[in-house]
Amino acid sequence: MIFSRLQLLIALLLLSINLLAEPIIIKGKVCNQNQKALSNAHILLAGNNNYSITTDEQGNFIFSDVPVGDYTIQISYLGYAVQSKKLSNINTNSDVGTITLLPKANELDEVIVKKNVPLATVSGDSIQYNADAYKVNPDADAEDLIKKMPGITVSNGTVEAQGEEVKKVYVDGKEFFDQDPTLALKSIPADIIQSIEVFDEMSEQSRFTGFDDGNTTKVMNVVTRATKKNGQFGHMYIGSDGIDKYSAGGNINFFNGDRRISIVGQSNNINKQDFSNDDLLGAIGSSGNRKGGGFKGGPGGGRPRGGGGSSNSNSMVGQQDGVSTTHSLGLNYADQWGEKIKVSGSYFFNQSDNLSEQDIYQNYFVQDDGFNQYYTETNEANSTNYNHRFNFRFDYDINDNNKLLIIPRFSFQGNNSESNILGSSFINDTLVNKTENMLSTDMAGYSVGNEIVWMHKFSKKGRTFSLSGNTTYNSKQSDSYQMSRTIEDEMMLPSDSLNQYTDYSNPKTKVGAKVVYTEPMGRYSQLMLNANSNYTFDDGDRNVFDYNYDDGDYTDHNTDLSNVFTSVYATHRAGGGYMYKKNKTFLTVGLDYQYSTLESEQQYPELYTISKSFHSILPNIRFKTNLAWNKNLMVFYNSSTQQPTVSQLQNTIDNSNPLQLTMGNPNLNESTNHRLMARYSSSNMDNGTMFFIMGSAQYTQNYIGNNTLFATRDTVINNSITLPQGSQLITPENMDNYWNVRLMSSYGVPINPIKTNLNMSLGYRYTHTPGIYNGEEIYSDDNTFTAGVTLASNISENVDFTISSNSSYNLANSSLQSEQNNNYYNQNTTGELSLIFWKGFVFRASCSHQYYYWTDNAYKESFFILNGELGKKFLKNQAAEIKLTVYDALNQNQNITRNVTDAYIEDIRTNALQRYVMLSFTYRLRNFNIK
Repeated sequence: MIFSRLQLLIALLLLSINLLAEPIIIKGKVCNQNQKALSNAHILLAGNNNYSITTDEQGNFIFSDVPVGDYTIQISYLGYAVQSKKLSNINTNSDVGTITLLPKANELDEVIVKKNVPLATVSGDSIQYNADAYKVNPDADAEDLIKKMPGITVSNGTVEAQGEEVKKVYVDGKEFFDQDPTLALKSIPADIIQSIEVFDEMSEQSRFTGFDDGNTTKVMNVVTRATKKNGQFGHMYIGSDGIDKYSAGGNINFFNGDRRISIVGQSNNINKQDFSNDDLLGAIGSSGNRKGGGFKGGPGGGRPRGGGGSSNSNSMVGQQDGVSTTHSLGLNYADQWGEKIKVSGSYFFNQSDNLSEQDIYQNYFVQDDGFNQYYTETNEANSTNYNHRFNFRFDYDINDNNKLLIIPRFSFQGNNSESNILGSSFINDTLVNKTENMLSTDMAGYSVGNEIVWMHKFSKKGRTFSLSGNTTYNSKQSDSYQMSRTIEDEMMLPSDSLNQYTDYSNPKTKVGAKVVYTEPMGRYSQLMLNANSNYTFDDGDRNVFDYNYDDGDYTDHNTDLSNVFTSVYATHRAGGGYMYKKNKTFLTVGLDYQYSTLESEQQYPELYTISKSFHSILPNIRFKTNLAWNKNLMVFYNSSTQQPTVSQLQNTIDNSNPLQLTMGNPNLNESTNHRLMARYSSSNMDNGTMFFIMGSAQYTQNYIGNNTLFATRDTVINNSITLPQGSQLITPENMDNYWNVRLMSSYGVPINPIKTNLNMSLGYRYTHTPGIYNGEEIYSDDNTFTAGVTLASNISENVDFTISSNSSYNLANSSLQSEQNNNYYNQNTTGELSLIFWKGFVFRASCSHQYYYWTDNAYKESFFILNGELGKKFLKNQAAEIKLTVYDALNQNQNITRNVTDAYIEDIRTNALQRYVMLSFTYRLRNFNIK
């Protein structure tokens, strides 16, 4: 009995030592049979968690922060047999020594180590792209590099990987410029990158507890080369055409171990924007409730317009339409303060002066074949937008069992704009009315927030408790002056004119708290219980004043257009989940119950209150399995709710465009989204290929769509406002049967005889959008088929070319006009060439051909954008370059966009930047301390 108790005591002691052990390091080296180092060999460390890296130039590899346990290490390299080695009971830092790979049986006895490496490798649910498989010129940045990688696209400031938007970029696991992937990727030179990792990052609490609750974010981690982790690097440039065009900017990075400081900046008037805007006000490229999908030419092309319905996206948006002058400055900082504190933060400022000139044509779906209705608009707008944004992350490992995380954020935006609109409505090709509208608006807003998370581990492995709280306060304020007149016939009556001043404020407060408890259920299972509550206080105060010509000021309060409105949305959610994880299989099943309330109160012009409550059952399922070490399958389903905004609830008319009025709906209910997604990834080390396929479907209950009232004659609304014939009133309405289905696949393969990589992609998107038109329920179906092929060179840094072609075919129809042909086709074919030759001379050229075809009117449009550069590199290591650039040599650049909504099809033409010639100087800094 004493001996048995002693055995039990020793076992418990060993277990407690194991639980309290610090993370360990596992390192080693990979060579061939001739003891030549193999760089870019793929290393997989498999255990309860899988880790994947590639070897550096000297064949070395190192895994940091690895939990104690049993592992199998697997090494693979093109042309060599795969080697595996078991590592049992690893509880201290371990050096596995030199691992020798032998050629495959069908290879020559003497193998020459080549730079041919697989395009990417799959490890669990992450994909690692090997930078050495993609040759780019010495001046390329990370964005140029990832554009060559299969399954990754970059368009108008948005980075997508495997069909999902990348929200964040890390550099060696450290946050880099927070939630602006464009800024991060533009600031990292390609020649310091060893690999690019793309994976789904779990929430803070999930990473701590080990329980994946399905709340993930698509992120990208840039792994730098071992010899480029310490030093100073960057580039600076300045250029001018000698007349009115200019461009200057650059970035510089100081890397010293854990301390990393980066500074970026730019100033130009050639539509160059290396960042995303933080659009708190919804003022950038805002054009009403339009749902878009368009194409553009060169810089200065159009931005697809956002649409109605619920959205969970953040406030980061791409570049504005038109032509912009941009100034920006940013700073990123990351460091380790002692042994227990990690910090990171960034500050960024930008200002953009924009000129946008648009011609808009909206063709409405109508019931009668002999009846047509359309709207045309000419819109000229000047705007100045500026942003400040700051974020910080304080990560404190209090001790082995406790961790504290503090994440404060602050952002500020100002926007001043002036627009002139000339809009006309037509019925059966007859002009029924038109409006001339001048609008001047000053807007300002800020957002301040903080998240605090405390996490605790108990002595029993897998038992954890965490508590988080978050607060956010947003404030928006605007002052606008509007002068307009609406003409219905040859007579112009004074009552048709508007001269108004509008004062609008929208403060919004969010507070929330969440508690999570996990408990192990045997060796391979874990139970999770959670509860959270969130409150959103949203106020809208809109006061409109008409101009009093006797007083000479805006003193007449217009009660028909003014409104004071408040809403409180509260959610209380509780539930749990079960996780099973063994070897190659991972499964989580969760179920939450949510009780929510929406209380709205209008205080002006008349008092009324609306109180609603909702009960929701929200399941979630997540399944992952490694079909092989290089093949992964993932399937997940989740559900969520979304509350209407105060602007959607506020029962007041917005007459910013007198022919297209909008009004809120205080009777809106919350929406519920259901999303199902599956994806499969595989890589082949033997032939270096990469394959990916993804499918997703989203269904929304109580979707917030558009209820459009088209006035066939003068109509009085709200007993006071006249809706002229040919104009329309749009209000939000809850509807069912919103669907969004997407399929996409990509395949990449190296073509070694010509030293190129071939990437091919296929895609399909289906959107079913419900709406209401003159009291009748309608829907529009939008089917889009896409195909793309890219041939990217992998020859050398001195010879780099890319040839790509992307096509899109869209079939759009409405229940109002099921037989009408509203299809269109777009193709963009691009060729790029970069040559560095004789004594540092540089030649770069690109040619892009855009082709559009609208089958509804057999209209075709095509144009070429031809760019060229001739330069000379000089100074030590060819660090400097002077070059002459010709942009849009044929002067053909255009910006054409087509949007499909529930009620109409819209074509937009926007001014675009055209031909200029610029002489510029660039200096490239590379100073690394090899440790």
